[in-house]
Amino acid sequence: MFINLILMKYLIKYFQIILLLVILFFFSDCNRTNNIQKENYIGKKINFSDSLLLIKNDTLLFIEQNFYNTDNYKIVSIVKANCEKCVSDLNKLSGFLKKLDGNFEVLFMIDAVDFEYFKTHVYHQLDTSFNLIFNKNNCFERKNELEGIYNVFNTFILNKQNEIVFIGNPVNDRDCKNEYINFIVIQNEKDN
Repeated sequence: MFINLILMKYLIKYFQIILLLVILFFFSDCNRTNNIQKENYIGKKINFSDSLLLIKNDTLLFIEQNFYNTDNYKIVSIVKANCEKCVSDLNKLSGFLKKLDGNFEVLFMIDAVDFEYFKTHVYHQLDTSFNLIFNKNNCFERKNELEGIYNVFNTFILNKQNEIVFIGNPVNDRDCKNEYINFIVIQNEKDN
């Protein structure tokens, strides 16, 4: 009986070690997949759909195509309107971006199915200092084949040709925050 008890302790320890190794393997594989996925989007040209609408003073406005064709870099963040944490993070991102000094535009793509729901339940929670774009039914992500990117990286920088040059959200990642600051400083030096 004493031998069975010792054997059982070793089996439990052995099982715990195996379980820990399996969990570590899955997490390391997930991170590797995210890095590969992120690299696949760098350089991707982004097209803006005619179905996107500008939100000003809780009203939808049609956007002229030249609205997106500027000589500035663009910081784009895609936000699900029905996600409270996402809306909160968007306001944090807005606060961070206001502190940066640079020649860039900000486009917050608001994913929502129904504008009336958005206007009633979400709009009053948002910092409206930057451009809010109504993105009904994920049309922006579908047109640009970005469905896979949203769950991991919902914020990215576009160059003057509307190509993705950087992916990551500075609100949730300190390294990413420093990279944003460095990127903006370098771009300012190039522009001057």
